[in-house]
Amino acid sequence: FFSDYHNLALFIILLSAFIVRIYYFFYTLDQPLWWDESQYAEEAKRLGLGLETNEIWYYRRTLFLPLFWSLFFKIGLGEAALRFSEVIFSLLLVYFTYLLAKELFDKNVALIAAVGISFSRIILFETTRLLNSVPAAALMVLAAYYFYKGYLKENNTKYIYLFGLFAGLAMSVRFATFLALISFGFLYFLREKGKIWKNKHMIGAFLLMLVVLSPFFFLYQKHYPG
Repeated sequence: FFSDYHNLALFIILLSAFIVRIYYFFYTLDQPLWWDESQYAEEAKRLGLGLETNEIWYYRRTLFLPLFWSLFFKIGLGEAALRFSEVIFSLLLVYFTYLLAKELFDKNVALIAAVGISFSRIILFETTRLLNSVPAAALMVLAAYYFYKGYLKENNTKYIYLFGLFAGLAMSVRFATFLALISFGFLYFLREKGKIWKNKHMIGAFLLMLVVLSPFFFLYQKHYPG
């Protein structure tokens, strides 16, 4: 595996990225939560521990991340585990960026992109907070990888539906990531020469996004009718 210097370089980048993130993980572990962070953590704890408290969740926010974090509380883990999950998502963002850049360009460009994400001040800052930016970015970059590899490059049905799944999950973590669909939709429109109903698998992928997002739409409509 390491006979290819690209693989060795990728391993060193990922290891370095992990070390930096672990350093900031312990450095900020005991810091108090911001208001937005506390909203996610409170809802995760309420769902995970079945607390009978007044619900303060703001349903204009997607619920998938606190629902995911609630599983940590169900198995007896606490806030530190939630913070460590941000480290894992951040590390995955580095790797998924490498995968996408490798498909779009080549391995050398992919390594440069991975280094940029590894040591980005904004990414490192967001990694130390219980917020949805980093998890959503990781999922949407993976969706972009499957979109390019499965649709634009190989016409691989499985990858096309994985694109729909992970794009839907990314929007379920942070709905603002739907802006990425503008780019995907534009490329799809150009590829199909305006015949947007021609590719049934891509239509299926977009419908899959709606299915994944349906709990958010339901809860939003329930709490904010009209």
